[in-house]
Amino acid sequence: MAQKTKLTREQKFLVVSYDDDQQQWFWDYVMAADEEAPEAKVCECRPYVIAADAATLKQVRGIAGALRSRSPKKIRDQFHWDTYSDDVPSHADDKGSKPA
Repeated sequence: MAQKTKLTREQKFLVVSYDDDQQQWFWDYVMAADEEAPEAKVCECRPYVIAADAATLKQVRGIAGALRSRSPKKIRDQFHWDTYSDDVPSHADDKGSKPA
């Protein structure tokens, strides 16, 4: 019975980590009781990664829902808003200009 209680308290996490030497991303599914444990578990099992970040199933669903509901134009506009600033040289986009 104690094991069943333990399993019900665990949550599903998606953990994204990066190996800088190999320039490779990893996506791992991890079960854990709290939000710090999955990152630590991945870093322990993959000592070559430089960092790991975990998202709960609820967070992943929210991200997927936001992506699904946004139009391609909204995605492009948000990306430009988030990444371009006046002090950074303009990056080439699909129209070849920095957004106004």
